Amino acid sequence: HSQLVQAKNSSPEDVAIIFSYSGQTVEMIECLKILKKNGTPVIAVTRYSSSPISRMADHILYTAANETLFRSGAMASRIVQLNIMDILYKREDYLDKIRGFYSDTMIKVITGIRRCGKSYLLKTIIRELKDNGVLDKDIIYIELDKREYRNVKTADELEKVIDGLIIDNDFKYLFIDEVQNVLGFEEIINSYREDGNFSIFLTGSNSYLLSGELVTKLTGRYVEVEMLPLNFYEYVDMKKFLNKEVNNNIYLEFEEFIRSGGFPGS
Repeated sequence: HSQLVQAKNSSPEDVAIIFSYSGQTVEMIECLKILKKNGTPVIAVTRYSSSPISRMADHILYTAANETLFRSGAMASRIVQLNIMDILYKREDYLDKIRGFYSDTMIKVITGIRRCGKSYLLKTIIRELKDNGVLDKDIIYIELDKREYRNVKTADELEKVIDGLIIDNDFKYLFIDEVQNVLGFEEIINSYREDGNFSIFLTGSNSYLLSGELVTKLTGRYVEVEMLPLNFYEYVDMKKFLNKEVNNNIYLEFEEFIRSGGFPGS
């Protein structure tokens, strides 16, 4: 009911985001009809291009998850939708700290515990770079937790992967997620920095990255941004962004925040 009310109160100056794995959810279709009647732009997050919601939406973000007819909780599709939302929701406090270094050769080190949003911060930065005209060929993104990079364990192997992704001599933006998976990465990363043709972004656990060779070998050559789970303000702001109800009693909402935790996926 609250979604229908918000749809009825929407205007062409608003933007609506609709989630439906099948693209046939009756309640979402009703909301979409009202939104279209009001001239409100609609972004659909769905799996199927031939669904009613896909045909009615102005813009579509397709998910790759598959669900069976008989399932419990539709977890795969929901996780994919959360991933998309994590990308769409910008954590401005951290972006503000790092934007001034986007094209600087100073190494950017983003630290924090697992699942606090480091990977999605990198993807947000990449999206902002593209929005500012940086070409895909000049962005190198290596997610070392992914299966395709599971055998990259040494600095030489990492260097081979990076060099294999470089196709010209233009300035490059190099992103390496979970860099601590590579033994002795500090020297190879520093060598790329010294080339002067790279803006380097690294993520990893703060306890590992800043307790060893990185501190001694890169002193004065890197800037650290320590990332935390959502604070209460971000938690409430993300709930509003997701069109979820926020309790009018801020103390009860805070109790819910304590129970749920500040991890974006929670």
